[in-house]
Amino acid sequence: MLRILLALVTMSSLSSCQLPFYGQAVRGQIEIWGRQRPVSHLLKAPSTPEALRSRLELAQSIVAFAETHLALAAGNNYTTYADLQRDHVLWSVFAAPELSVEPVTWNYPVVGSLAYQGYFSERQALAFAERQRAAGFDVVVAPVPAYSTLGWFKDPLLNTFLTDEPRQLASLIFHELTHKRYYRAGDTNFSESLAVSVEREGVRRWLLHRGDRVGLADHEKRLQASDQFVNRVLAARSALAALYASDESIPAKRSRKRQILEELQQGIRERFPQTKTPSATHSFWLQAPLNNAHLNAVSAYHIRVPEFERLLKACDGDWERFYAEVSKLP
Repeated sequence: MLRILLALVTMSSLSSCQLPFYGQAVRGQIEIWGRQRPVSHLLKAPSTPEALRSRLELAQSIVAFAETHLALAAGNNYTTYADLQRDHVLWSVFAAPELSVEPVTWNYPVVGSLAYQGYFSERQALAFAERQRAAGFDVVVAPVPAYSTLGWFKDPLLNTFLTDEPRQLASLIFHELTHKRYYRAGDTNFSESLAVSVEREGVRRWLLHRGDRVGLADHEKRLQASDQFVNRVLAARSALAALYASDESIPAKRSRKRQILEELQQGIRERFPQTKTPSATHSFWLQAPLNNAHLNAVSAYHIRVPEFERLLKACDGDWERFYAEVSKLP
């Protein structure tokens, strides 16, 4: 999942109101640097726990597969490991107007506008979210296990995504390496949907390469469940977009909005109970009331996935042809 950290040299050009956000970003990156250890040293060290050793070895094999089979060059990424002593590396804040599905965006040097703002501190993310909420916006805070610096820095393996679930680990690595291969500045939907498309097909090919037919069958089932989940969310988002564009009164729009979102949440509860949601990151869909920001958080990562998957098929699954065509898309 992409979470941008900007080059430290941009700090001097920032306004005073921007400095707190970029200050925490710099501190967060410095913390990661301070905790990094070379993977090669950890693999040799007798003191390295066997569980960690196995995960590091698996991660190395996944990175090698990405380079040789998915046209995703890792460079010096994932040659170090950092234990952050927490479950998530970042918390992303998504916001949207009360009666619009257009996301609030924030502008950054180098990468342009993004439809989220990421914090290394959950406390700071929640505080920023509360300020957005007080300003009248719909808001959601989503925990993030991984991020990419797009080649600005050497990205490490982190305890936040070095799980004991091989497919999840492969998915995250393929996703973040896709951002390194191709990232479109100022277009969150494009960049995130592309990375999701590559991770989905990448995991499929990785499981085939391993001869894991059971894992492949389960992966396909999970993709089907995820697609059903996403389709429900996007359908509700489309219904809300039509509502907000209508001539209905504001009170009527608010009432109908609540109804659409309550129906969506109830449908998710019935189709995807707590223990069977398509992903653990979807659990917050079953708890607090939904709003426009929830829908945009899904839309940003999935709205263009079918388009990219069709393109890959048209390229006969050839990654280099695929990326060449991706660069031509609007």
